[in-house]
Amino acid sequence: MLSDGEKGQLISIWIIAGDKKGEIPHNAKVLQKVCGLDEVPDINKFIDLGFLEIINLSDDVNMASTCQPDDAPEKRRGEENRKEKHIVVQDKKPARPRPFFPSQEIVGYLNEKAGKSFKPNPKPTIQHITARFKEGFTLEDFKTVIDFKVNEWGTDPKMMEFIRPQTLFGTKFESYLEAAKAAGYGTGGTTSGIVLPEFVPPLNGGAP
Repeated sequence: MLSDGEKGQLISIWIIAGDKKGEIPHNAKVLQKVCGLDEVPDINKFIDLGFLEIINLSDDVNMASTCQPDDAPEKRRGEENRKEKHIVVQDKKPARPRPFFPSQEIVGYLNEKAGKSFKPNPKPTIQHITARFKEGFTLEDFKTVIDFKVNEWGTDPKMMEFIRPQTLFGTKFESYLEAAKAAGYGTGGTTSGIVLPEFVPPLNGGAP
């Protein structure tokens, strides 16, 4: 994309822009002199790649209202030339790539195991999954919790409704994962045929 020399030019341009409130001349030769560059920078390339952005044209020259018709075109040409010299650019560093969290794969796995049809992109679902990944949990941890809870709650009419992203992937995710591992899930042991203790409803009748 950029040669080492061009990367050095871009860094120099950003440094100068920082001292000038983010604005620098658009003229490549002027910019070369201002930044102390060995070669004339390819400003258009930097703009095309999104590293720099043209933000405005200076509008400090106005046509006089008394201009005669015969000299108006000449006046306009002079104004355009002066405006062109005042084009400014602003550094626009590439945005850092956002971390990827496989919400589609996780919710797809849940749907497959539980026979559900949850969508992977509702905001609460993405927030829960993102929060758990930021806490250090992995894709396999999600699958372990899903396997465990589908097996534990999947045959209980009262609990089946809680086999959902907001419950499984919420703040109790770690406790679900620890219980799953204690039951042999996610440790290389079996994930089926486990004899589960008799279900005892929560005392407050609320969600687990």
